[in-house]
Amino acid sequence: MDLSLLNMTQITKVRSAYERGLLTVEGKTLNEWNGMSKKEREQSKSFQDLLEILKECNEQEIAEIEAALENPDLVEGELKVHERKDGSTHNSWKPYMCKGMNRKRLENCNERNYEEAAHERLEAKIEDLLKQSDDGHFFTIVRPSRAERGFALMEENDWEYIYLHYYGGHDSGGIEEATLLRKDGTETAMDWECEDIRKKCPRILTWNTNILYPKVTGQGQTVASEVSVFFVKKEETHFGGRPYWHSPAHSLSTTIDNPITDAVGSEFHSWAGDWSADGTLVWDLRKKVDGEKNPDYRVKPSLNYEITEYVHKTETIENSV
Repeated sequence: MDLSLLNMTQITKVRSAYERGLLTVEGKTLNEWNGMSKKEREQSKSFQDLLEILKECNEQEIAEIEAALENPDLVEGELKVHERKDGSTHNSWKPYMCKGMNRKRLENCNERNYEEAAHERLEAKIEDLLKQSDDGHFFTIVRPSRAERGFALMEENDWEYIYLHYYGGHDSGGIEEATLLRKDGTETAMDWECEDIRKKCPRILTWNTNILYPKVTGQGQTVASEVSVFFVKKEETHFGGRPYWHSPAHSLSTTIDNPITDAVGSEFHSWAGDWSADGTLVWDLRKKVDGEKNPDYRVKPSLNYEITEYVHKTETIENSV
């Protein structure tokens, strides 16, 4: 995405590491987009871009299917109907991608209505953003340091101390235990969702690329509240190959920026691997502890953890005697 398309509009300064801005797309607010007729939307760049993206995607799929049907070794195949426990049914082709299945795919492609699909997707995007917004406004990050944002969030909510214990590995893991201590002395124990923290975190604008693959997509968090389009064409998928009809474009989306707990997810992602990690993350704004000066006051938080790696070994049965 060309970042020159994005420009910062400062609306309201907040006492934190974020700025609240009124989102405009092509110079129009979400409420203005919501009030537009179909004909008016059809004149927009967002609609025209999405229309062309859908056409190109479908035409590529049709060309692939027609080429597959030319293969003389492709068998006809058989359509099978399967009944679910609730009485409903679903179909499958045997073998997969046989001639019969490809003919059905081609039929579906030829029946697609580009204009209707573009209107439906644009309408859904506007509705989603309106629901997630604060009266059409979102926050943008103005302090790149996660530590600065976390401490700012703690100060605004009178939180003095946060303790997070996380554990996981082998495709599962996360925060196991969490404690939040407030300035008034009240303490809250939280589960893995840390909802008491999350509900105070701002919602920011992003492009809907997977945050685990920013280098692959070239997309990421926006730095503006003025955006030129709702959709940006995908050049390829995360794992290579062309985009498909169900998701041919990156779209303007939102996410919660949680500087307190996000570091755990950023470090371990899906927790996949032949290892397990056990550690803590502590945020400390207590100037004194038990009447003494706190040496950990406002120290930049770090992920402190131990990794246990599993090693495969093979021993001769003679050595096991």
